[in-house]
Amino acid sequence: MPRVTVLFTAIILAAASVLADERDNLKVGLQKDGSILTPTNQLLKPAGTQVLFPGRPVDLVIIDDGKTLAAKNMRTLEIIDVSTGKVAQSLTLPATGGKGATAAGSMSGVGLMAIDGKVFVTDSQGGVMVAKKGESGKYAWDGEPMRLPAAKVGGFPYPTGLAVDGSSLWVCSNRGNELVRFELATGRVTSGPKAKTRCLLRASIASCVPPGSTNSRSPAAPKAIATE
Repeated sequence: MPRVTVLFTAIILAAASVLADERDNLKVGLQKDGSILTPTNQLLKPAGTQVLFPGRPVDLVIIDDGKTLAAKNMRTLEIIDVSTGKVAQSLTLPATGGKGATAAGSMSGVGLMAIDGKVFVTDSQGGVMVAKKGESGKYAWDGEPMRLPAAKVGGFPYPTGLAVDGSSLWVCSNRGNELVRFELATGRVTSGPKAKTRCLLRASIASCVPPGSTNSRSPAAPKAIATE
């Protein structure tokens, strides 16, 4: 009986070794069986339709009454046609952080939201861009980016979470360790004692919920909140 067990174990290990060798010979990307091999040698078999494009998407939001999907990518905003599963448009993120800045999307999973036909997108340095659909059906960046105040500790403020409070847009400033409130109509930082509310933020994930928030990701709350 022990010999049978040893033989069975040896067969299993040999089969696993053969599968590993086969995976090493596969090319990264879509496979014949519909699975996807990642650059880290992980073989994924996601359900549903797969939309492939270069980069690293970190957030998604449905727009146009469910007809379009906006995907926040490393350096672009991908506009995807839900009916065809194809990328209809790719908007390059502009650099907004000033000197030394480069175009790059925030690695936060909450730096993207849609409000009244506009898509608000945070970058990884110091700004919030607004994409608006034109008469041609194409999206374009609407006006100048909304820039967060510089962090007192130096470096880029790193905007992350977004939330709406009536006519105001609240943005989590990571390195600034505060909530910054913008006027949606003008894109300017609101003046006054309530313009900035102290909060604690985690580097990669942060969200905020101001009073009476209409942020679809979070329910309304009695006071401004940011994740720690």
